[in-house]
Amino acid sequence: RIYKPGDAQTYVIRAMEDIVMGITASTPVSERKIITSLVLPAELETLGQSSFRSEEALTNLVMNCPFLKSITYCQFTRDINLRHVELNLPNVVSIDSNWAFFNVPLTETDASTWDLSSVTNVGIQTFAADDQSQMREYSAGRLELPALVSVDKQAFQGCLAFGEIQIGTACKTLSRIVESAFDGASVTNLVVGSTSALSVDENAFRNVNNK
Repeated sequence: RIYKPGDAQTYVIRAMEDIVMGITASTPVSERKIITSLVLPAELETLGQSSFRSEEALTNLVMNCPFLKSITYCQFTRDINLRHVELNLPNVVSIDSNWAFFNVPLTETDASTWDLSSVTNVGIQTFAADDQSQMREYSAGRLELPALVSVDKQAFQGCLAFGEIQIGTACKTLSRIVESAFDGASVTNLVVGSTSALSVDENAFRNVNNK
């Protein structure tokens, strides 16, 4: 909600456009480390692409957004100090675009408290990491995606954040684990719900390193 000085009216934020505060090559250095904590409004229905990407000062994110339906392209990618994340997104159906939480360390996060109960698809490199220096020897707990039907390639590649991942346990229609989906990830337990013949692509579990 926004309160304007001298105006008694309250304005509710329901949509945020692309690159609201996201960093681009043209962003002045003075504006690159402004946000340290972010609580998105509960009334939010739409969040644009790259909204808060490369926010190097951001350490805390709270998304209690029951009306939001999707997580889109690069929304928090390369927020390299984003350690505490709360996600209460019961109606998000798809994390369908690339790199939504790419290289986000999550080192002060308990993923078992997240609500992603309606998510059916996880996009390319959604939780992937190529910089693991801040993630080692840490587990953000159990990630549950009970309605998951499809997972894009490299979705969890190099991810060290989650000790346990449960996918498709409610819908039980997951039929394929795609190329390099968990390549290089560190997971102690992976639970897959599927009543059909499960197809596993090449390198889906290459270099998986159990903690």
